[in-house]
Amino acid sequence: MYEAYQIGGSAQSCPRCADASANRELRARRERDEQRLRQDRLKLLHSTAGIPKKFTGLTLKDYLATSKGQQLAQAICCAYVDTWLEQCRKGGTMVLTGLTGTGKTHLACAIGNAVIAAHLCTVAFGTLSDYGREIRSTYGRSRGERTELQVIQALRSVDLLIIDDIGAQDSSDSERKLLFDLIDGRWRDDRATIVTSNLNTQELKKFLGTRAMDRLEDCGTVIAFDWASHRGQAPA
Repeated sequence: MYEAYQIGGSAQSCPRCADASANRELRARRERDEQRLRQDRLKLLHSTAGIPKKFTGLTLKDYLATSKGQQLAQAICCAYVDTWLEQCRKGGTMVLTGLTGTGKTHLACAIGNAVIAAHLCTVAFGTLSDYGREIRSTYGRSRGERTELQVIQALRSVDLLIIDDIGAQDSSDSERKLLFDLIDGRWRDDRATIVTSNLNTQELKKFLGTRAMDRLEDCGTVIAFDWASHRGQAPA
């Protein structure tokens, strides 16, 4: 209730009310500042994640899940996001394998979008070729530019690394070595990793090698996308 008292013929607010008003304004200012900082952080995280424009802003609910297999894949991905803090602690992995156009990249990016929004986590998305080009861009660098070791360390240390379309193209020996180094390094440091591939599980194991596949399966789930492509019906 607003209180006032008379001084020299004019009504003045009491000190207690003035202090309360000042505290409310201070809290409101702090909330505005925190919200602005959060929005700035979100913008930076999204800009550096590398998630393609096609998948920016997509959620797990946007995934077209009509068959039982699609619904199960969607539910597993939702559970992964819901238990994100546990996935971070143990270095939880997901391997999405199967046919082209079945929604693997959509779900992987939707998970990335979700953990950025909910937890302000760092995410990196790319293909093996993308990461290989990033490494090669350091060759012949000028002083002050990133080194190869710094690029690899950055990929090994983000909260969530997404490696998309493994096996879609022929890979050089150096790219295969990079792939193993990333998978192995993140497994050793309990870092969460998601990989997608159009190869089936056995083909992917042959491509990656037994050691790398064992590391991915150690703390994670393999989902086989064995339904028909739904491109043209929804983003996939």
